[in-house]
Amino acid sequence: MVEKKRVYETCKAKVLTIQEAYDALVDTVEDYKKLLTTLIEESNPNEEYDKHLLVVANLQRNTTNG
Repeated sequence: MVEKKRVYETCKAKVLTIQEAYDALVDTVEDYKKLLTTLIEESNPNEEYDKHLLVVANLQRNTTNG
């Protein structure tokens, strides 16, 4: 019985670690999407350098949505 409890506690700790890492990943992706949205909003589609930025930022934002 002690062995089962130890296995359970080990698994529970690993699940919590994975859950915390996943939550941190989700938060980071959301922050990245906000940054991309800001870049898109602040860029000028009439400027040559911003055109490339718009394409890349839109592709990246679409990727983070998937």
